[in-house]
Amino acid sequence: MIIDGHWDTALFLREQSSILNLPQAHADLKRLNQHLDGAFLAIFIHPGRYADNQSQQFASLFWALLTDVMEHQSFCRILRSKQQLKCGQKFVILGAEGCGFLSNDYAVLQHYYQAGLRFVGLTWNYRNQFAGGASEGGNISLQGQKLIEYCNQLGILLDGAHLSEESFYQLADLSQQPFMVSHTACDALFSHKRNLDDAQLKKLAACNGVVGICLAVDFLGPSPGINTVCEHIEHAVEQAGIEHVGIGSDFDGAKIVKELAGAEYLTRIWQQLADRGWSDQDIAKVAGGNYIQLLERVLKE
Repeated sequence: MIIDGHWDTALFLREQSSILNLPQAHADLKRLNQHLDGAFLAIFIHPGRYADNQSQQFASLFWALLTDVMEHQSFCRILRSKQQLKCGQKFVILGAEGCGFLSNDYAVLQHYYQAGLRFVGLTWNYRNQFAGGASEGGNISLQGQKLIEYCNQLGILLDGAHLSEESFYQLADLSQQPFMVSHTACDALFSHKRNLDDAQLKKLAACNGVVGICLAVDFLGPSPGINTVCEHIEHAVEQAGIEHVGIGSDFDGAKIVKELAGAEYLTRIWQQLADRGWSDQDIAKVAGGNYIQLLERVLKE
């Protein structure tokens, strides 16, 4: 199984009618079908740019994405339950990169859940009503605590990718279900406000979570290449263990390492890991097996 933990490709639906075939993008549904088994598709609404209408912007993009995937079910289907993981079908997992669109109306979250939403991040880089962000700091609020509990009850996977350090540890303590950090890298190798340090990697593993190592140039270090990506993967495995590491490319949301700038090139990572002495079993876990285990723990039947 090959699963990518973070695509921003849904943003193309602001100007395109479909993400089926996007030669100008890092990824699309056709390439998912050809080269992967599944991908997490995040809907991102910039909290500053759309401060006054996040809810409407999210709704517009969510329903456009849902409709698009539903119209192309021969390429992939929307993952809604753990039972689907046994069907051998290509899938996408729909989610939100930040919960600013919710305001305080959790009934809205249930509405999106019923439609197909299965993962959320509490915030994106900056503090909101739920949690502190990587660029601003801050704690998880009482509203955020209630939101975590509600997500646990529904079977919505939580994503800690953009949380502040304080909020990361609070999420780890509050959540009754494992969570992921979908697209990040190792702070020990390259210091960045969005990267996880060794203690965080260990904490995530203790929660049975998964860290997705990204392919974004800004997080990896000076002039990064495939070797750099593999170094971050190997460091994450050293700290968190082989059961807790995956890939979260950040396709169509960041500048990507040149040799890996397309879903069709992910196989180069597996080949490089093999060349570095990795076993097929361990490569399979990082390529997607660990995400499958995580989804089986969190999703409902």
